[in-house]
Amino acid sequence: MRITEPKVRAGFFWLPGKDEYKAPGTLTITDGGKVALEIIGTFSGPTGSFADIQDGGMTLGRVVGQVEREGLVTLDGCYYLKRSYGFGGITKSQIKVTWAILGVGFDRDEEVLFDEYCASIEGLDEWLRVSGISLELSDPPITYSIRYERPSPLTLYDSDQFSLSIGFGHTIPSMSDIKQAAITQSTYLKISTREPKEPVFFRKIIAQIREFLSLAVDDTVSVSEVWASNNSITLEGGEGKATPAKMDLYHGSINHKTEPPRIDNYRMLFRYPDISDSSQTIFARWFELYGVISPSINLYFSARAGAHKFLEGRFLSLAQAVETLHRRTSCETAMDLREFEELRVLLIAASPDKHKKWIEQKLAFANEVSLASRLKKLLEPFEERFGDKDHRKRVVRLIVDTRNYLTHYDVRSAEKAASGRNLVVLCEKLEAMLQLHFLRTLTFSDDQITAVCEGPQALKGKLASRFETDS
Repeated sequence: MRITEPKVRAGFFWLPGKDEYKAPGTLTITDGGKVALEIIGTFSGPTGSFADIQDGGMTLGRVVGQVEREGLVTLDGCYYLKRSYGFGGITKSQIKVTWAILGVGFDRDEEVLFDEYCASIEGLDEWLRVSGISLELSDPPITYSIRYERPSPLTLYDSDQFSLSIGFGHTIPSMSDIKQAAITQSTYLKISTREPKEPVFFRKIIAQIREFLSLAVDDTVSVSEVWASNNSITLEGGEGKATPAKMDLYHGSINHKTEPPRIDNYRMLFRYPDISDSSQTIFARWFELYGVISPSINLYFSARAGAHKFLEGRFLSLAQAVETLHRRTSCETAMDLREFEELRVLLIAASPDKHKKWIEQKLAFANEVSLASRLKKLLEPFEERFGDKDHRKRVVRLIVDTRNYLTHYDVRSAEKAASGRNLVVLCEKLEAMLQLHFLRTLTFSDDQITAVCEGPQALKGKLASRFETDS
């Protein structure tokens, strides 16, 4: 979770149902969605108590509080990192918070449920390419008009359980600034459910959408803001009208890059206009297969996000991603299952007793297809995009030899392995292979894939990259 400016709030905090003592303290939320609480003493008093010493437990569960600006807060999954006892002097305790709700205080056993969940994600505006801002030139260079008309919400996906849509917000110009006037449009994802759901339901969907957007823009993006509501939890508004309380949410995130991504139109794999007519089908497929292909996607992004300082690490991650993708989307084996099982039983039975266990272990994965076979199968649907037959054969052989050398460091295969410029090209070929199969998995049509391959996107350059010895 991207938090550019740490949020620091002073307030009072207590355990639900035990509000006889409200500990003064400070709530801090920092980049990555890290939430921490520091209080004076413990929740039994500013200097702790003998009961605290006897208890010795570090788990707190839920903590509620009231802070400046946001008012009531709920902190869940809390436990002491440091529990201090003063013995007459004032001390401080440090508390780790799993996730925080700002805006509402929940009781000790009250279940947290939402029916609307919104999130802003980096790169969403650039990927969407929908704007309500227009510039009108009435009498240039004297008269210019900037007009904003908020776009209508866009529905990306709708199912029996929830709908996924895109909403639009904006800021209006300040009338007190006589030198400039600016309108800023913002976009956000909104998940609306038929029935209230637990927070983990929404987090899972947002995580999958974040990965989808990362794939689309070809960079690892982060969630920058999250808020939710429940129609049964309301606040009094103007004219006595009750409105659902907005709850700002903060929690830790995985695969979070410390540096903001560089969203480059050239690097994007595809944009919303490319899938606007088939978004229902594409998102349905994404939700259906995410659990299957996510390990391959994570390996792909570990290479794309610069997690490996050396080129060899990037290559190995991509090679494993390709192998994992085929393994998880294909049931292909080297031999017929029944034939292999008969052979396995015969081999184990024929081996000496002292070697039976070793033979059985060696045969456990003996029916797996080779990396070379997996690569050939993955190349088949896109053969014409990876050169002629000889060039494709060379790509496959070079990937296998390089993987084998870097995995086993066999001196005999050192000369066959790619290095330098050729290793860079090999990584680009693997990235292109993965991207094409991700598109195919998302039910992109042949025409859509052709448009991506022949358009201005970086994929075209990866497919066209050549080895040093290519003519």
